[in-house]
Amino acid sequence: PVIYMTYVGLKSVTSDWADGLKAELMSHSGKFLVAQIGLNMTTDGTPATHYEQDVAAGLLDKQITMFIDGLEAMAIPAYVRIGYEFNGLAWNGYQAETYKQAFIRITNMIRARGIEVATVWDFAMDGVMNYMDFYPGDSYADWWAINVFSKSHLTNANAYAFIQAAGNHIKPVMIGET
Repeated sequence: PVIYMTYVGLKSVTSDWADGLKAELMSHSGKFLVAQIGLNMTTDGTPATHYEQDVAAGLLDKQITMFIDGLEAMAIPAYVRIGYEFNGLAWNGYQAETYKQAFIRITNMIRARGIEVATVWDFAMDGVMNYMDFYPGDSYADWWAINVFSKSHLTNANAYAFIQAAGNHIKPVMIGET
């Protein structure tokens, strides 16, 4: 498939959030497109604004439902990178325990709908390296992803360790961003 990347902030989701995305995907007739959606729970670059703890507590269930409604209405397979770059404390501020709980909550709500969505646990090479502290578990992360932004990331031992860990968990790995 051709992967089409977009970003959605969970707090700002509206009931029609997916309309423009679906129109864009449909404009590429004759191609098998899959949406890759970076779903954030913060304001990028402002770590103090993270709100995964509110997601974990159920305070944004309405927004999660609208997000899933949009996925369902698109009727196109999707990869959803929940809280992408989870380990980017300097730019997103996610805390390990509440991040895991939020990831699990969103995943459970997606799966309850039975739609064709793969959940993706997305690691940033520029973030903290204690990534397993943020892991929601094999039952919740369908794919692992790694974001590489420099040549040095391609030969970095931490990248190899992450990919090896994915293999140990029998998870496919995508390059989420590069």
